[in-house]
Amino acid sequence: DWFALLAILGSGLTDFFDGYFARHMNQRSQLGRMLDPVVDKILVAVLMLFLAKYKSLPYWYVSMVIGRDIIILIASVYLISKSRNIAESNLFGKLTLMSFLAVIMFYTINFYPVNLVVLWGSVVLIPSSLLKYFKLHNETFVKKNAPVKKKSTVWVEK
Repeated sequence: DWFALLAILGSGLTDFFDGYFARHMNQRSQLGRMLDPVVDKILVAVLMLFLAKYKSLPYWYVSMVIGRDIIILIASVYLISKSRNIAESNLFGKLTLMSFLAVIMFYTINFYPVNLVVLWGSVVLIPSSLLKYFKLHNETFVKKNAPVKKKSTVWVEK
């Protein structure tokens, strides 16, 4: 259990530093902006499915997380296809991901009752973060597709 936890923490740290150095060394790319969240979602889904099978993480919770992520991915693909723009991740989304990672960590080591506390905290964040993503996607889509306003010319006769 502890070895698995160390592997999970190592994965999270490498993901964090990858993004940190990409931003601070100005090495960001559109491909990286698309792939990083997809890989994060796949990793979370695989770990949670494993924990549901072997560590009693509730399947209904795993379904909520995976359902949320699928909805976000579909909305992102739609946004990219219509506007060629990628919405940036936000603090609320990162907080929700951190809650998922806390659930994964505490279920990995069977740390009862803390695992239940973080699970229910995460349950509250799931619909809230989904709404926040839709708002962000909508704002990104509207900004990209807003019609260009022409300056009106006012003629003044003398």
